[in-house]
Amino acid sequence: MLHTRRSRVDDILAFLSDRHPDETPQVIATEAVRTHPGYRAWVLETTRSRTATAEGAPELGV
Repeated sequence: MLHTRRSRVDDILAFLSDRHPDETPQVIATEAVRTHPGYRAWVLETTRSRTATAEGAPELGV
């Protein structure tokens, strides 16, 4: 299981699809409707772009 933000899903799906040994890998992306605030903060912090600025609001759907 991978934990990421919505904006990274397409890149992760492409990365996994290109490298997975199966012709059709089981890759499923779901949106978290509700999470513990600490978990949400952790996901946002650990998946933020190194070039991101503080101007943009954090994405929901973690």
